[in-house]
Amino acid sequence: MKNTVLSVDIGSTSLKAALISDEGQFLDFSRQLFPAAENGGPDYQAAGNWLPAMQQAVKEFGNTINTVCAVCISGNGPTIVAETGETLLWNVQPPDTLSYNQKKTNSLFIPRLDIFRTIFPAVWHNSALIFSGPEYLIWQLTGTAVTILPEKRYREAYWTEEDLETFSIPEKKLPHYVYPSFNAGYIKTQLAASIGLPPDIPVFCGGPDFIVGLIGTGTLYNGTLCDCAGSSEGINFCSTIPLSGKGLLTLPSPLPGQWNTAALIPDSGIRFERFKRLHEKMLGTRISYEQLVTAIIRDKDSDGYKLLDDIAEKVKDAVELVKKAALSAELPWPDHMTVTGGQALNKQWMQLKCNLLNMDLVVKNCAQAELTGDAIVARIGLGDYSDIKQASTVLIHTNTVYQPRKEP
Repeated sequence: MKNTVLSVDIGSTSLKAALISDEGQFLDFSRQLFPAAENGGPDYQAAGNWLPAMQQAVKEFGNTINTVCAVCISGNGPTIVAETGETLLWNVQPPDTLSYNQKKTNSLFIPRLDIFRTIFPAVWHNSALIFSGPEYLIWQLTGTAVTILPEKRYREAYWTEEDLETFSIPEKKLPHYVYPSFNAGYIKTQLAASIGLPPDIPVFCGGPDFIVGLIGTGTLYNGTLCDCAGSSEGINFCSTIPLSGKGLLTLPSPLPGQWNTAALIPDSGIRFERFKRLHEKMLGTRISYEQLVTAIIRDKDSDGYKLLDDIAEKVKDAVELVKKAALSAELPWPDHMTVTGGQALNKQWMQLKCNLLNMDLVVKNCAQAELTGDAIVARIGLGDYSDIKQASTVLIHTNTVYQPRKEP
């Protein structure tokens, strides 16, 4: 019986995929690491890794893949990709020698588009379309070119006609706006066969990873809070009014009438990944994250423990920053925080973080909540549910609750 959604999320360092049932159960999961750029610098061909990574994930799922009734794609942003695959990842900084337009704009995408145009002038000129990250993979799969606007209030954060005119960006290069749950069409027949998917599978638009992460954690209602971690990390708080303050970024929530305020830690995951690689080089072998954290926590004088402690302190500072803004606005502050990302898979790290924050931490039915968010979005597109609120009550479940305790 075809009743599962293949959720696919494109990260900065890996692609994650899962098969999720109509009740929100995770039947299978795969994480495909992307190869590092050969020169150790920015990978300007990163998008070329995405389709092969998806193919490998599907291969690992074996015959279970035959239960898939829909695919949903999300990914990091504002990543920029040309038709020919040249890529400017969201976190890649332009070279110091690069001279580019620095006019003021509220858009998160326009500056990245301008930097991309400056780095790749010939590609920019010759590419009929310029995509954001997940939309490029959707286009590869279906041939449909779109830009996923999370909610209508996001126009200024993406681009307006005035922005395009100010920065001399041709509107025809940017695919038209659609909203999450939009059906981009079926996977091309020959491509479906090479990937290993059944024919006639619809592909739904998920959107930016942080949006589907908010949906998958249920951080959609006034007074809800989550910690979304990957290469970077963000403490996100939902409220009925926009909050402001130094070090805070406020954007519309996926739900009308709600707002999301975030305090960002730009490199927590990157720092830990870098430490892991150095540790593996010293040992001469690869180790799992679980093994590494276990070894680190055993030795509180180690550099690894100091790194974890520093990351946790930065998370605590970010939580306090958001809490201060919320209480100043007389908004309710929750007694728990939902956690998502690879960190949520490690019980020791979660308990250490819980103790330091002195706050209950909750992990939902999948530690990678972006994939749950994709499943919710796809189910709405399939017509199983009328909206996010209805779908999330069925597909999101609490799995584990960590409570603060005094360690011996």
